[in-house]
Amino acid sequence: MKTDKIKTVSAPLLFCNLVYIIGALMIWGGLTMPKAATAGEAGKTDTKTVITIGNSHIYKNNITAARTAAIAEARKIAVQTAAASVLSRQNLMEGFETFSAVVSERRREFIGSYRILKEFKTDNDYSVLVETSIMMDSVKSDLAAAGLVAAGGTLPAVLFMVAEKEADDIGYSFWWTKGRLPFSGWAASPPMLQVFRENGFTVIEPDMAAEETAAAGEGLKLTAAPTDFDAITFARRLGAELVVVGTATAEVMPNELGEHLRAYKGSVSLRALKCDTGEQTANINDSAIITGEDPITGNKNALSSAGIAAGRDLVQRLLAKWKATPVVSGHITVTVTGTDILARLEAIKGVLATISGVSTLMMSEMTPDKAILSVDYSGSANELADTLLMKSFPGFGILINGVDEAGVALEIK
Repeated sequence: MKTDKIKTVSAPLLFCNLVYIIGALMIWGGLTMPKAATAGEAGKTDTKTVITIGNSHIYKNNITAARTAAIAEARKIAVQTAAASVLSRQNLMEGFETFSAVVSERRREFIGSYRILKEFKTDNDYSVLVETSIMMDSVKSDLAAAGLVAAGGTLPAVLFMVAEKEADDIGYSFWWTKGRLPFSGWAASPPMLQVFRENGFTVIEPDMAAEETAAAGEGLKLTAAPTDFDAITFARRLGAELVVVGTATAEVMPNELGEHLRAYKGSVSLRALKCDTGEQTANINDSAIITGEDPITGNKNALSSAGIAAGRDLVQRLLAKWKATPVVSGHITVTVTGTDILARLEAIKGVLATISGVSTLMMSEMTPDKAILSVDYSGSANELADTLLMKSFPGFGILINGVDEAGVALEIK
């Protein structure tokens, strides 16, 4: 059995200043730690932990602003590096403008959590070492949706079972007939397969002459229009995670242009089925009309044009299905530590109450050196932390020491 896979090579971004270079070298030198997948973690979000350096110049002795800028810089580098790692060097170069736009616009949504590992300041600069958890499912699906080919592992391996019928054919022809080679001589399927490959999917092309392919069909009724059960079972035995089943039909239209020019219509009907659950993830119908003098060429061109339209339509729908949606928090825990908490807690609560999106604010726990607030916020913990960093507090400042999906760790300074 032959499979087509996209081979990619990871390549770091070329950063323009020394801090970027140091950060990248640290990451590729062993400080990038992808989360290990275990059997117990099946179905969980794919994340990658990246350690980066952020640096910022201290202007007008404003250390808080410099620290905030350094943290933002480190998180930006982490997202850039993680996103670049799922693209080949060629794809990154060819789609660099699109890549930059996606990473810039979606940077906050790609970050699951972060924490400051180390920080120090000199007379003129502030530097931080930050560990950031990147949501790779979201990164890969967004890059694929933007037309950049993601490295394998995110999108499913697909088997196409599309039967074709030209205008003069009595019945449908299909590659899973015994002795036939898949997709050879077909008009509608090849352009669909190409669209899927270009968008990062692995396309399975079984060899019908191989014993394993013949064995995969044992006990099944593999007709031109197989049932969902038979198609899914056959595809699963061949290593597919998704099977696309349907028909492609060509017909001669009654319209004529002049003495020899005729119109030909190609119609494609498809349904996509997940092999693990049997869920139908997409159902589409597309068509295309072309003109031509030769009936044989006209039939095939009509099927090919309809196949291209159907492939593009189906790819976009499937990418939307596989696209990870960042988790939006409801109740966010804000943990406050530091000195003189009691005197300053009211000021912190007052600032939180002014933030757009905060609806309720409750005290969950209070000790001499720690307070825990439960905040009902319409955004994410990352967004809340970023907003807090931009706020002013009377007579004191704050440090954000960590952010995860559930909460923000805040220290009074």
